[in-house]
Amino acid sequence: MKSERARTGRRLLVAAMTVVGLSLSAPVVTAPAAQAIEACADAGLRPAQQAELPYVFTGTVSDVAESAKDGVVTRIYTVKVDRWWRGDLPERVRVASPKSAADCGLRGVRKGSQTYVFFGSEGDDGQVLALSNQGTREADNRTVRRLNQLTGVQAQEPVSPSAEEPEVSTTPTVLDDSEAPSVMESITVPVVVVLVGLVVFGIGAFLGRRPR
Repeated sequence: MKSERARTGRRLLVAAMTVVGLSLSAPVVTAPAAQAIEACADAGLRPAQQAELPYVFTGTVSDVAESAKDGVVTRIYTVKVDRWWRGDLPERVRVASPKSAADCGLRGVRKGSQTYVFFGSEGDDGQVLALSNQGTREADNRTVRRLNQLTGVQAQEPVSPSAEEPEVSTTPTVLDDSEAPSVMESITVPVVVVLVGLVVFGIGAFLGRRPR
């Protein structure tokens, strides 16, 4: 009887330890993290504030990658720009956003054929920094008209890379700043020969006319 109760106790102990182990290994959203996520959702910018951000544009996500630095993971979205209202953007731009929702990282932006409207600020290395509370979301048919009204300007096409211009030689032109040659230096050998011949001819003619 005692041995049976002992076996039952051991089974209960094993079951309790299993439950504890599973609970420890499961992802836990702490209260501060949950509050940070709610803060990002609640601190959304008003339309007038969105219109003042350095970057407002629509585009399609063609690639998604991740970059880690100092323990912080950042998602990098490669975006093919359709139109822009603020930012004077090229055809492709990289948009950076924290991976963590608690850090106001973008949610629901994926690689594919969807067109998104991006709101962002200046990031590192020429990237656009986009946070979830700035308003980035999937675009709809009214987006262009709404953004025209919101920003007060018409949509612009992305800047296409210019064709390569022919390389211009940068070899400097050497100017001759030496002194002008003297008259004697400019007299060439043929001229000297001619002059000598004329002198000899003149002397001979003079001597030929002397009385005999």
